[in-house]
Amino acid sequence: MTQFNPRRRTHLAAAVALALGGASLPVHAQIEAPTIENPSSEPMEEVVALGRTLSGAQSLINERMDDAVVTDMLGADAISRMGDSTVASALRRVPGLSLVGNKFVYIRGLGERYSASSLNGSYIPSPDLTRNVIPLDIFPTAIVESLRVQKAYSADMPANFGGGAVDVRTRGIPNQFTYLIEAGSGFNTFTDGDLLTYAGGGDDRFGTDDGSRALSQDLLSQINRFQGNTSVQGILNFLQRENPGEDIPVTDAQLVNREMGLELNRNIGLETRSSAEPDIDLKASVGNNFVLDENWELGFNVGGSYSNQWRNATTINRSFRFPDIRTDTERETTRSVNISGTLNLGLRFGDDHEVSSATLFLRNTDDETAARGSR
Repeated sequence: MTQFNPRRRTHLAAAVALALGGASLPVHAQIEAPTIENPSSEPMEEVVALGRTLSGAQSLINERMDDAVVTDMLGADAISRMGDSTVASALRRVPGLSLVGNKFVYIRGLGERYSASSLNGSYIPSPDLTRNVIPLDIFPTAIVESLRVQKAYSADMPANFGGGAVDVRTRGIPNQFTYLIEAGSGFNTFTDGDLLTYAGGGDDRFGTDDGSRALSQDLLSQINRFQGNTSVQGILNFLQRENPGEDIPVTDAQLVNREMGLELNRNIGLETRSSAEPDIDLKASVGNNFVLDENWELGFNVGGSYSNQWRNATTINRSFRFPDIRTDTERETTRSVNISGTLNLGLRFGDDHEVSSATLFLRNTDDETAARGSR
């Protein structure tokens, strides 16, 4: 059973009357301010405003949304959660990218001819003259701020843009002290048996020559003298021009050519090794920031990597007409040495001014020894 409450009706009638006549009746409100004599007065209302800076992940999302072309982004936070140690391994997680040889990134299944790489927007030449792309496993993720993959052409891209481009953005000033030390080793089951090698130099493990393969000064001077044409006929023509009117016999040109050949390094005999050295893979990086005062901040980030590995390959070429009779077999042993180094420096003033620099060192050396036989 519903009970009637007269007090509710009175309050409702008063509210309706106030709404209808409020336009003509002035309403006054007064709040007594708290004083020392009257401390029990009601205090003023306290308003607290909270704010936070834009995270790196959110800034990448905003950049991707505002970009005019199709792009994919990977930030340092996402890379650290995935645990990838190199840029190449981190890019495997981006849709449309494939990793070849654990170091080369192809975009949308296209070859290296249609892929490009850049560092902070600047084009990176490949350390291998036979390739258009660089091995992205030389960059440790500890120095990376973000990775940007662009899959469609835009006006700010180079004219040789094909299938896509990868831009590696490095950290100018790290947020805190960071370091990375990684060491790895392994072996390849296909690198067995006798490996081919020769008497090289003492610095081959660093991808450089200690002078064993260098041309002697006498040979360089002779090459400059004959303007690079060191054939017997070229030497003979030069001697005739140098001594006009004289009958220069061809035997003189042959003698000069033979003496130049004796100046070459002749210790090129093939040697065999029963087993290869284990693969070596080392990576390290360190970075820190220094707050000079409330406006100035200085930071650095330095990293490097070194890898050394042996690989053995056998290639068999067969004649089209006689595939079982005429064959050409080539055995090749390759020693690959990769060394890279990065140095990032940054200076920040206030919240709107920052100067940074990035220095990159790359060395990619392949020492190949091959022997070919046919039957």
